[in-house]
Amino acid sequence: MRTIRPFESFPICARILRVLRVEDITDGMRRVTLGGEGLAAHTAPNGLPVIEFDSHGFDDDLKLVFTHPDADAPVYVTQSEGRVNWPREDPHFLMRTYTARRWDAQAGELDIDFVTHGVGVATTWAMRAKPGDEIQVIGPKGWGGNPVGVDWIMVGADETALPAVGRWLEQWPEGVRGQVFIEIAEDSHRQDLVNPEGVEITWLSRGGAAAGTKPLLHDALTNAPWWDGEVYVWVAGEALSIAPIRRWLRKDKEIPRERVEVTGYWRYREVDSSAADAALPDPNAMKDLDFEFHELIDIIPGVALRVARTIGLDEPLLSGPQSFAELLSFTGTDENGLRKLLRYLAAIGIVVEEGDVWSLTPLGYCFDSEHFTADLDMRGPQGLAPIHAAVELACAVREGRSQHDIHFGSSWNDYVLQRPEMVRNKLDLDAMMAGFVSGALASNPLLARLRSITFVGRGAIEFAQALRSTQPGMTVNIVEPDAIAQTLRREFDTTGITVQSAQLNDPFPCQADAVFLSDTTSHRSDGDVVELLSAASASITPGGVVLVGGYVLGEDSDDHALANDLVNFALTGGGLRTAEEIEALATEAGLTVQHRMPMAWGLQLFVLGSVRTSGRINTELRPVGEMLK
Repeated sequence: MRTIRPFESFPICARILRVLRVEDITDGMRRVTLGGEGLAAHTAPNGLPVIEFDSHGFDDDLKLVFTHPDADAPVYVTQSEGRVNWPREDPHFLMRTYTARRWDAQAGELDIDFVTHGVGVATTWAMRAKPGDEIQVIGPKGWGGNPVGVDWIMVGADETALPAVGRWLEQWPEGVRGQVFIEIAEDSHRQDLVNPEGVEITWLSRGGAAAGTKPLLHDALTNAPWWDGEVYVWVAGEALSIAPIRRWLRKDKEIPRERVEVTGYWRYREVDSSAADAALPDPNAMKDLDFEFHELIDIIPGVALRVARTIGLDEPLLSGPQSFAELLSFTGTDENGLRKLLRYLAAIGIVVEEGDVWSLTPLGYCFDSEHFTADLDMRGPQGLAPIHAAVELACAVREGRSQHDIHFGSSWNDYVLQRPEMVRNKLDLDAMMAGFVSGALASNPLLARLRSITFVGRGAIEFAQALRSTQPGMTVNIVEPDAIAQTLRREFDTTGITVQSAQLNDPFPCQADAVFLSDTTSHRSDGDVVELLSAASASITPGGVVLVGGYVLGEDSDDHALANDLVNFALTGGGLRTAEEIEALATEAGLTVQHRMPMAWGLQLFVLGSVRTSGRINTELRPVGEMLK
């Protein structure tokens, strides 16, 4: 989802922290303060670097690893290069997500607040925690700032999101009005929060009712006064209860997606206690629903889920139960076809029918994730690519090349470029993904030395906009195939950015100190990558550099990364490459790798210099590269 909140990301790291102290904020919230040597930059047991802990955003999320009720010790994640490896196949791996309530870098203290109602592994750990206890903490993967260009902010949260709201109020944007609604179990759970000028805080008590069982937030937000001006809405809580709020904001209030952030922090489920420990859930009933849902995206289950997302079947169901007639009207589909699809989705546990009224199961509410919807929507290349790859894979494996042009009338890349709706979908998704790392790139001291730069590839517009905001004096270009270039000029803000059309296999129509190729190698064959690198090399000024950003194939690449590798190979003859393979292609294009450094989220940045340059790279850029290692 595109957002008007600035975002900066950094490598994901795992660290062991110790409990320093424990404090009950109210009788419904316990604060655990963590610290220790793990907060500092250090080397993980496997020899890989762990960066210094940092957290600036009000809703920075952390992953905490707990001991499974059937195990004697927690199953830890392991550090990788710029990311971590999740042992999800281990049945005893148990992780939960929490918000960093407070981070004091000077004191070396990290506060995490735990809601203390119900039966749960995290709740029980917090209630039993004592100074000296250890816990593994992963992240945060980045931080998001205050929304930009808004007149007022509307906030809705239940107690699970109260730590984020409390921290947000402490760093609220000056001069921005706000309406903040906080749902709690009972009045005694109110907290003494900072109340910025112009912000109205309303507490909503369930009177002891279970969380996720009353529409308090929905009723409060929909009945609140709607102020004039540009609004940003942030809502977090139980996924089922806040789903109607999302629909109200998008359909009734028509708030653009970039001004709405509605996040399901948790899902309501009845939980049985363990026979061995009543404070812990029954191990047999514990499932990672997101992971289980992810595993369903395969052939027929995956196709059916993609069809459901593409026809918009998930949208009304996310707001609550719907009759068949309502679903038929909303999707505009064939009656017989829709019944067959719903019947199959029920068989795989996505929906359930009661008297011709359909609703999502807890597993089906995974449609609420923007990540999954992007993977499933076949109106965009990310959702459609696996379907086409399934057709092409056998040919690609047998012959080493795709026959997409034979089966579909054009290469995969041309197939996308020939469809305006798919081009726009691709650009939106690329910009959203680039938004998580554009801040880190724009602030990279390597770029501060440049007078001009050309961006090519995924998220080029997002990278270009970020750099324009930090380096207003720099000449910023984007070079793309004509279909993409025209869409960028027509539908995106290109103020101060020169967008030019090119085939990308010949020198570009502009020269610059650097050319940044963003994730351009994975969907190109070796020969096409060499052509692109050669064209980029010919388009830099003397002593300039070619920057290649993307994912690198490693021994620890998981099955999902390898699946994407297979899809790209089937469609284009490309795929993920090792660092050595990228270096070999660079050499073939007359370039040499000067540096390689992690960006964020496992992305790697290669700094390539021409072997024909005068040595300016060695004298000017090498110290920066050494500093960033």
